[in-house]
Amino acid sequence: MSNGRPSKKNAMKVFIESCKDYKDCYKPIESILDRLEIKKCKSVLLKPNLLTVALPKKAVTTNPAVVDAVARWFKKNHPEAKLYLGDSSGCLGLNQTKKAFVECGMQKVIDKYKMTGVPFEAEPIVTLKNPNGVIWKEIIVAKIVKDVDLIVNLPKLKTHSLTLYTGAMKNLYGCIPGGIKGKGHLAAITPPEFADLIMDFYEVINPQVNIMDAVIGMEGAGPGQGDPIQTGYILGSKNACALDSVASKLIGVKHLYQIEKAKERKLFEKPEIIGKFKKVPYKLPRMDKYAILRLVPRFMVKILAKFAVNKFMKEPDFIHDKCTKCYACVKICPANAITLKNKLPVVDIKKCIRCLSCQEHCNYGAIETKKSIFSKLVLIFKKVVQ
Repeated sequence: MSNGRPSKKNAMKVFIESCKDYKDCYKPIESILDRLEIKKCKSVLLKPNLLTVALPKKAVTTNPAVVDAVARWFKKNHPEAKLYLGDSSGCLGLNQTKKAFVECGMQKVIDKYKMTGVPFEAEPIVTLKNPNGVIWKEIIVAKIVKDVDLIVNLPKLKTHSLTLYTGAMKNLYGCIPGGIKGKGHLAAITPPEFADLIMDFYEVINPQVNIMDAVIGMEGAGPGQGDPIQTGYILGSKNACALDSVASKLIGVKHLYQIEKAKERKLFEKPEIIGKFKKVPYKLPRMDKYAILRLVPRFMVKILAKFAVNKFMKEPDFIHDKCTKCYACVKICPANAITLKNKLPVVDIKKCIRCLSCQEHCNYGAIETKKSIFSKLVLIFKKVVQ
């Protein structure tokens, strides 16, 4: 496994290639991979984003055409390398990930290139230590993440209701098997905290190849319930942080906590962009409630952030007419805030940490978000005084 701080050589270059249609994605991906100067290796793990069981047209997961193109390149240029494809789909366990492999189109790619599919829940787990970790100093991951010579990170360009943007660094969170992910949401319930958690991962799981699917991204209520948006690019870099810096600017994100935290840890330098692109402004989740956190001393951030979560963050809103009673939301909730009443899910707002994992993993659009009562009162007060 590649870990520690990224190599300086070629590290901060971000390559951008135009790609309007997935059927044409091999050539731009080949162009990027050819220029990343990938060394010979015996084992390669392809790590896509398989957030949940969803068809590729929904733009929730990395498109199988992108994974196919990367596997094809490695078969051609590194025929001696054993290829694996692995992920953990959400927090619902092995069966969920197996279903995602099929529904998201990955199983066909695995079979086509005689790869080994690895649901991370089926793997032994190992603990990776990070003495510099802010949220977690010990990180539990699937053993194969540690064992392979090369991790090829294959994120999807999407918005995110908690972190604003999800890309290359956030995709590493999927290296945690199954329900263990929920503990991260309990430990880091605000955007600044979760950004620190992402950086804790990045310091110990540092993929040396990152290829982003930005042909069709997701805007709005990402990462699971947003809308597909034609974007038209493939991005690649040896440095996941550099890639996220460019990709977030591509969709109109002006401030990203992940990049801020990377700068604090001296893991970020200004990237060199190779290629041309036009910005594609995405509809972004509202994050203005956290703007004040950038203006206060660091020791006060956690106190104010938790106040913001409890008082201002949007709450999950269950649309029972759409509910199929699969109860994924009940199983996924890290705070055990969702229970059943008359066989329908309801949320205890006092327990809810607003991580919106329930919304991410509802495949039926039965969970939306609504303003908290406190936020509504503030808006009413503003109208009165105006």
